[in-house]
Amino acid sequence: MLYSTEDCQECQIKQENEILALEAIYPQDFTYTENHGNSPRYQGSLTIRISTPHEIMIYFTGGKNSTNDLPLKVRYLPPVKIIFSMPSDYPIEESLHFELECCWMRCEWIRLLEEELLKIWEEERDAAKNQDFINDHFTCGICLEEKHGDKCYRINSCQHVFCQICLREYFEILIREGSVIQVKCPDLGCKLQNKLTKEEMSEIVGPEMSQRYVDLLEKQKLETDPLVTYCPRKVCQAPVKKDSSVEKLCVCTKCTFAFCWFCQRTWHGVGVPCAISNIKKVVQEYMAADEATKSMFELRYGTKNIEKLVKDAQEEMETDKWKKSNTQKCPQCEAAIEKSMGCNHMLCTRCQTHFCYLCGNWVDPKEPYRHFNNVNTSCNQRLFDGVNVDDFELADDFILV
Repeated sequence: MLYSTEDCQECQIKQENEILALEAIYPQDFTYTENHGNSPRYQGSLTIRISTPHEIMIYFTGGKNSTNDLPLKVRYLPPVKIIFSMPSDYPIEESLHFELECCWMRCEWIRLLEEELLKIWEEERDAAKNQDFINDHFTCGICLEEKHGDKCYRINSCQHVFCQICLREYFEILIREGSVIQVKCPDLGCKLQNKLTKEEMSEIVGPEMSQRYVDLLEKQKLETDPLVTYCPRKVCQAPVKKDSSVEKLCVCTKCTFAFCWFCQRTWHGVGVPCAISNIKKVVQEYMAADEATKSMFELRYGTKNIEKLVKDAQEEMETDKWKKSNTQKCPQCEAAIEKSMGCNHMLCTRCQTHFCYLCGNWVDPKEPYRHFNNVNTSCNQRLFDGVNVDDFELADDFILV
């Protein structure tokens, strides 16, 4: 991490003060060396003498066949030695480098003790930084007003600072709207854009709103997981993750309800295809799908079943295409009428409705030819449009299909 010259000088002063303090407190047990111009500047060791509040009884056991234990009273234990070095950016940025030496401790005990000492240093460092933050002033990145540190909040991951009121209101709006994916640092120039931890959210918006944020985040995560669905029982609705080794069967871990992954109905067995509620829609989606999606359709509805539906749909499409090109619907009963010959004035044999074969509109049975003399219609002067001269005398003939 880069730090300024002022920080470097401050680190040197703090290190010198620590060395002086240790020399004064432990004049006989503290030793060190100073490396001028090199890093680390100070290296040394501190001997910590161990005494117990009362005597400890230690028993030395004999061999396997021995019945006599040798007791020994101990009040003072061999010392623990701390061997240390101070990095150049200690104590502002980096912790003290150290290790412990002790002849009567196990290695795992020494490691645990080192970890605890490091935690104590980190807690002290964080407390000091927090106090400096509280005493300082900052410009809020949202309202752009200068606020005292105790009225501000600093995001841990990116260190951007905002006043507590603005940050809380901003996050609460996003959480209420369900836009939890946008709950990140509001700074437009922030490159990290990391999610805030649950602890941070609890500090900013409170435990109740923080829990809602966590729940919505988990819900969105489940919704984007292709292997997660929800139990179809209204009294349950628990998320269910499908076993990737099973093609269709899902079993709710909360209520043990077994159901089909695809149709969400009670489990109907592997060999039984899902019921189809909208055949036309399914066929259209299948015909427009890629090979991978078609495989999913075939798995859900059965390969032979899908092939038959597609074949029937294609035949129906061809029939509809032919009807559209070669017939006209009766405006009353919608029967498909094919004209074999004659003029464009038609009479439906099913409902006796008079209509125009060109546009399909109803015509007045008393004056049917007025429609073909109306200049405001596209059928004007087209009574015999498309009529073969040889079939002129049969102009009103038609067939019903």
